[in-house]
Amino acid sequence: MKNIIYLILILTFSSINAQIFGNDPEIKIADITNENVWQITEMALVENEFSVGDFKPGEGLLNSNWITWKSIMINNRAHLHFSYNDNTLTVRIANRSYKTDKGWDEAIGKLSKKKYKVIVQAVADKINEINSNPDLIRKAVKNSKLIPAFSAINMVGDVKIKLLSSEQNENNRPIFKFIVTNTGTKTIKLAMLDGDFHNQSGIGTARSRIYWEQPNESNKSTTILQPGNYTNLEVRIGQGYYLESAIGYAMMTKWEYNNHNEYLKMNIYNIPIPYTYKEGD
Repeated sequence: MKNIIYLILILTFSSINAQIFGNDPEIKIADITNENVWQITEMALVENEFSVGDFKPGEGLLNSNWITWKSIMINNRAHLHFSYNDNTLTVRIANRSYKTDKGWDEAIGKLSKKKYKVIVQAVADKINEINSNPDLIRKAVKNSKLIPAFSAINMVGDVKIKLLSSEQNENNRPIFKFIVTNTGTKTIKLAMLDGDFHNQSGIGTARSRIYWEQPNESNKSTTILQPGNYTNLEVRIGQGYYLESAIGYAMMTKWEYNNHNEYLKMNIYNIPIPYTYKEGD
């Protein structure tokens, strides 16, 4: 019974929601937008040779992986903890502990000024630097592995699917318009299946309705493309799903490719609304 209780306590305090904070001061970074905050944070961690750990964007929380160091031959570790609310990112040290013969114990007191500067202040300074530079923000968004960047052109096999525009209808339901081109040398039969629209934090989903400009006569949900040919596709997000923006969302699609022979996935992240394609997107 004691072992079960101990295991429950370990699982509880390992959660990103159950942090242990010491006396080290927090740093608040204001005026950082919801669309870019986590990509900027990720880039700041990576450039300081740290890495991303637990991530709960829906709750505005992120932890670094364990940051480790030695002090007087004693192993130490801690997380950098980031919480985001009202366009302000708060950076703190969490779960600081040191290694003993029996395991890890909670560390008492503050980090040294030198170690605080290297771990906390350096990352906060890098976040401020990126956030104040539009070119660095674009680089952070484009290179993010945490939140994949928006790309207007995606491939399903030899089919190029280019997003031409996005808009909202009168009920704020997203409508996406694509041009779909067969770039290969063989005829392709194509159908979009399982067109879900998800919040990237895992909250909310909606089915999509598709409308081919040139549907297959025997099956309106499919189209047949000869080599070099193209057609238009309109995707409408299902009834009851209202959005002011698609930033933070992903269109998760599965495609039937070549008459049941293959099923291929294609996802598009952070689609701007409204949007009109520009060369290079």
